Amino acid sequence: ALECYISAPFILLGGVTAEALRTGPILFGAMTILLTYWFANKLFNPFVGILSATLLAINGCFISIIKMGGYYGFSLPFFSLLSLSLFSKYVNTRNNLYFYLGMFVLGLGFNVKGYFIWFIIALFLSGFLFYRKIIKPKVCCIGFINLLIGASPILYWYFKNNFFHQLTLSLKENSENKKQEVKIQLSLFLSHCITP
Repeated sequence: ALECYISAPFILLGGVTAEALRTGPILFGAMTILLTYWFANKLFNPFVGILSATLLAINGCFISIIKMGGYYGFSLPFFSLLSLSLFSKYVNTRNNLYFYLGMFVLGLGFNVKGYFIWFIIALFLSGFLFYRKIIKPKVCCIGFINLLIGASPILYWYFKNNFFHQLTLSLKENSENKKQEVKIQLSLFLSHCITP
């Protein structure tokens, strides 16, 4: 859904044309390549930055995602790399603002595709395993609120469609029909989180 809003200004300006539909993905692809260079340069050195950006620019999967546009999650590489950059900046500077922004960006990524939740879970586990002494509980709580703010459009959609309410009601009743509804609703939710 977020990618529709990203593409909307270009469609308003250029009409419903192939060029207008592809402008947003092309810009996000270019920003992702630049961010890849910046991140690898800061983490290692300029040679690794250039090599990383070049390899990303010629990667067939990356090119096809950018080429196909909205449905395939063209902004996910950008959001994942931006969140990693912000968390890296937080670890180096201990400035909580970078952590909060990183969590907000993770929420935005979840708005793009539900299966981004797996990236979020992997980051949480990595953070817990390697950086639990750095990140304070208060900072984690405020960061989680920022994650929820970033993910609020998709969470609003779930609440608006009574997804969670229907799920909890179905769990309380023991009839076989209700159990089947729970299985269907869970499979729909998981398919939203897993399928590209």
